[in-house]
Amino acid sequence: LIMHSSDQMGNACTEGGAIVKTTCVPLGLSEEQAWEIKVLTEVEDLYDGRYRMRYRSKNSGAYQVEVTINGEPVNGSPCTMKLVSSTPLLQKSSLDGPGLKVAVAGERAPFSIRFVDQFGNLANPAGTAFKMGMAVTSELHKKVQDVKETAFEGVWSAEGTYQIHYIAQVAGNLELHVWCDLNGKGERMAFPGSPFSVSVSAGTPSASASRVDGWTLEKRASTDKNNNLNKKKSSGEDDAGKIIAGDTVGVRPLIVDSFQNPASKINVDTLTAKVVRPNGSEVVLAVQQEVRQMKGSGSEMVYGVRYETSLSGKHAMHVMLGGV
Repeated sequence: LIMHSSDQMGNACTEGGAIVKTTCVPLGLSEEQAWEIKVLTEVEDLYDGRYRMRYRSKNSGAYQVEVTINGEPVNGSPCTMKLVSSTPLLQKSSLDGPGLKVAVAGERAPFSIRFVDQFGNLANPAGTAFKMGMAVTSELHKKVQDVKETAFEGVWSAEGTYQIHYIAQVAGNLELHVWCDLNGKGERMAFPGSPFSVSVSAGTPSASASRVDGWTLEKRASTDKNNNLNKKKSSGEDDAGKIIAGDTVGVRPLIVDSFQNPASKINVDTLTAKVVRPNGSEVVLAVQQEVRQMKGSGSEMVYGVRYETSLSGKHAMHVMLGGV
């Protein structure tokens, strides 16, 4: 802060030598808290009527600055000055939020980054070159420079705090990389703890994305040599796919979300099925569910619908999710 002194008539002084002092104390803190904060002040006489005052502190925040000449406050004193930090230290920055651990495919997953400087003050990175980046990937143990960036929404929600929302599309145990490019040169600097292990579950089951791939002939009523063969056909136009009255037909609907992730949990009451028989009558079918062990580890829920035929003719089987 440079102050140009004047005499009592308002004429600008051209020489130095006055007794100029300045103080700087934090605002909005208790007396005990303010006592712990040290602000170094310095007054330099430039010997041309001007005085340069310097303020240095390890703590950002609002301060009250007072300047006096020969013990009398100058015009505009005291005034408020805000000390801010614009040089974050990434090693001391911290990340928090549910999106670092869990997410649901198709839904916004949030987390925040708290930037601080070397003294622990909240710090907003200065300059337009600063860029944030992140990636959610199923390719584990890859370097931060090699992962494909994932689109996200980011906004400064408060001083030194950057809020991120992203949408995962693939369900499973994934890795979340978070980095920043301080100088806009494409240099990805990973934040502490990155990559994070994120468990992404399937999203809301989608009727338009779910499907039934044909039917399975579970048994034959006739006594030919194919009695005990299970056959899976998409239609019954050839001899091998013929359904004889008395046979049992089964289908296994594949229930997925809008990103084709198998739905892990659905309300079985929303999954319904029926058959419209050749005479126009309808038969409501029970939907069965069972847990099937997957290769390696884990399990998945599978669903099945069975119908025992009795009438000859063309049947229409409807499998519906939420009535669709």
